[in-house]
Amino acid sequence: MSYDGYVGFQNPTVITKFVDAYHYALLKNEGAKNAGSSVLPYSEADLQKYRDGSDPDGHPNFDPIGDMIQKNTLITSHSLTLNGGTNIVKYAMGLGYLNQEGMFPGIKFQRYNLSANLQVQATGTTTVGLSLNGRVEKRDLTGAGYNNQSLFENLINTVTNSTPLKYSNGLHPYMYAYFYDNPSFQQITGNTLLSQFSIEQKLPLKGLSVKFVGSYDFNPYDPFNSNNSGIVSFRRSWYQPFTFYSIDTTTRPYTYPEIPITTLPSFSQEYRQTQAFTYQGYINYAAEFGRNAVTGLIVLESRNTNSQQFSAGRNNYNLPIHELFAGGSGESDLSNDGNSMGTRQRSLVYRVTYGFDNKYLLEASGRYDGHYYFAPGKRFGFFPAFSAAWRISREKFMEDVRWVDELKLRTSWGQSANLAGNPYQYQTGFTLYGNSAILNGTQTQGLYERAEPNPNITWEKASKTDIGIEARLWQGLLNIEADYFHERRANMLLAPNVTVPVEYGIELSQVNAGVMENSGFEFTASSSYNITKDIRIGISGNFTYAKNKMLEIFEDPATFDNPNLRRTGRPYDVRFGYKAIGYFSQDDFTSGGQLKDGIAKQTFSAVFPGDIRYADISGPNGKPDGLIDYNDQIAMGNPPSYPAIIYGFTPTVSYKGFELSLLFQGVGLRDIQLANSAAWAFDNNKNAPVTVLDYWTPDNPNASYPRMTTSPSPNNTVASTFWQRSLAYLRLRTGMLSYTIPGRITQRWGMSMVSVYLSGQNLITWTPIENFDPEISSDRGWYFPTQKAVTAGLRVQF
Repeated sequence: MSYDGYVGFQNPTVITKFVDAYHYALLKNEGAKNAGSSVLPYSEADLQKYRDGSDPDGHPNFDPIGDMIQKNTLITSHSLTLNGGTNIVKYAMGLGYLNQEGMFPGIKFQRYNLSANLQVQATGTTTVGLSLNGRVEKRDLTGAGYNNQSLFENLINTVTNSTPLKYSNGLHPYMYAYFYDNPSFQQITGNTLLSQFSIEQKLPLKGLSVKFVGSYDFNPYDPFNSNNSGIVSFRRSWYQPFTFYSIDTTTRPYTYPEIPITTLPSFSQEYRQTQAFTYQGYINYAAEFGRNAVTGLIVLESRNTNSQQFSAGRNNYNLPIHELFAGGSGESDLSNDGNSMGTRQRSLVYRVTYGFDNKYLLEASGRYDGHYYFAPGKRFGFFPAFSAAWRISREKFMEDVRWVDELKLRTSWGQSANLAGNPYQYQTGFTLYGNSAILNGTQTQGLYERAEPNPNITWEKASKTDIGIEARLWQGLLNIEADYFHERRANMLLAPNVTVPVEYGIELSQVNAGVMENSGFEFTASSSYNITKDIRIGISGNFTYAKNKMLEIFEDPATFDNPNLRRTGRPYDVRFGYKAIGYFSQDDFTSGGQLKDGIAKQTFSAVFPGDIRYADISGPNGKPDGLIDYNDQIAMGNPPSYPAIIYGFTPTVSYKGFELSLLFQGVGLRDIQLANSAAWAFDNNKNAPVTVLDYWTPDNPNASYPRMTTSPSPNNTVASTFWQRSLAYLRLRTGMLSYTIPGRITQRWGMSMVSVYLSGQNLITWTPIENFDPEISSDRGWYFPTQKAVTAGLRVQF
């Protein structure tokens, strides 16, 4: 029996910072001056009050993210495992619990795990197995359903000087009341059960056996959850209006009117479930004939799933009773919804291997898969694979090469498939919508066709080639593995680049027309060495470089015939924009404010000193034409979807009972195009990130941000290299320092092993991007920050 538990605290790796209220007002005034306004938004008195905090209610300074997120949130985990048995019966059981607080008040996650595995040697040739794994997840979300992600987005868009965290008299404005006085809630329970029964029978022919595996899974995944935020089996959502206050600064003293509540509470419940049935039949063979070794495997698999969803809601509750029966009874107070879906897939898998003298190794394998995604006649695909290896170190000419323990060359070629797009695209799809027409005086539900069907949609297919070498040298002191790989992915689903008249009425279907090539190499190495009897050091590392490009893609002549704009031959998800070449200076304009002759004219909006200037790359005839427009776009940087470089390394050192292990991970050649609230001041009348404080003025011509404006200038916000940022990083992903108490001591306590440890995740990050975590997934900065955690734990074995 063993126990493993830890408790710790979490914080965001990076808290995105926005300008404070004083600088917000300064920037607004600067923008107004640049616009030629004679009246500034904020007076000197306003600026002074923002600066000294003398009027916290009328001139508040609210840090929406920094003030609202919870610091040092708790995370704790505990698990208990039990293993044992005899030669006939073996068992393993486990019990686990995880509790994690969210970044915001009212958000919490709990998980309970239970597992049981039993293996019985029923006869000398029959083995029976049973496995059960259950999980219950509970999530509490604040404000009737906003999760961490959506709350973070809302806070990013909250203006710094819009409201204080709390008024000085103790009354609560909306933001504070939403988190702390809000009786609304959403409670989500997710139940998952994974079960498997197996029976294996050895047959009279030596090396031949058959096996049957049957699985029943309850909620292995949630098909109704598009953002993959967890299993939802049961959801209860209660919305109740809450009291908050505004401020009237025209009165002296200020008054704080209560915002009237004009609606009654509402409540809804939702049920979801998915049942998956999987059946597998195996025929397995393994035998040796002298120096020859042969294995064979055939697997037949059938997998069926059935999913259902049902929800119901009520409005206008007079009493806070969180049940459906207690709501309003009018027709407009009642709502319900539901749907179901099913999936089917069939597979035949085979593998045959041959080895001679454990020196020359051959393997042939393949899959014959069928899936409900596709139309009859297009559902099945065959995907073979072959590999070979040569263990050079076993050759006689290597006998005297003492420093080589193992040396192997290997190569492989194979095909794999991918389910692209959405299911049932081969059929005509329709959408129902209410109140589409009035027939015979009655509002009637309507139906419209969504997209044109394509009965020829089928599997995306990838052909992969790999050549590699493995080596173990100097009695294991150095282990090396290196691979070169090439992949050609065909039949990629793409939307045709064709414009159809509005009268056509529906979207065009996707087509299996894309071809992408991906190639690169992987390298891993590891080493460990005993410096002394008590000190051992080790390090392992990996490095991958891969680049892809689209060989075939839908593209019209306007881009294909322009080498700067051509998508074909470039990486997937490449970004296009303008090449920024600095700012316009005052010397670029005439006394009348017009650009001087010889300077390319920009077509996005009027420009002034301090605006971004773009390079005149090309024109309709392929040569610079003195006009900055669509023809001047170029491919910019590295795509954000797939970093070209992925690497990591793990140093370890141990001394007697102490051990230190670190895991560093990093990526390179990955860029993002920042936009909106992540880059620009006052986008959509919202916040301004701190990075805009270094803005252009005649006295600061080398600033990192263009001239200040009261709202983003169209010229300065087009996609360009100016807003491109590298997302390369090196991160200390995990670090653990542990101490194992000597066995001679723990045995006196009735324990075989006791270890204590201090662990950390995402502790340090080196990256060139400012104000954001480099694993950002949104160019607007609307993302849930990566969490940094520090925990202390205990492991005990009895």
